[in-house]
Amino acid sequence: MIKVVIVFLVVILHNDNTVKVNSEIVDACPNQLQFTTTMNQQILDNKIQHWEATCFNVRMKKRDKGITL
Repeated sequence: MIKVVIVFLVVILHNDNTVKVNSEIVDACPNQLQFTTTMNQQILDNKIQHWEATCFNVRMKKRDKGITL
């Protein structure tokens, strides 16, 4: 049996040069325009240096001993 999940991945470069990576399984990808506007405003407000985000499907095969990619 194949299960498809949607993964939303965000990478943020903070002003102190630390990097934060966050991923979530979501029901649907967020609205691209709204998310881009929010993140770009954080750059304009000098809260972060840079960001990247992507949303993609991951196909997972269910096996007797759990789920595998």
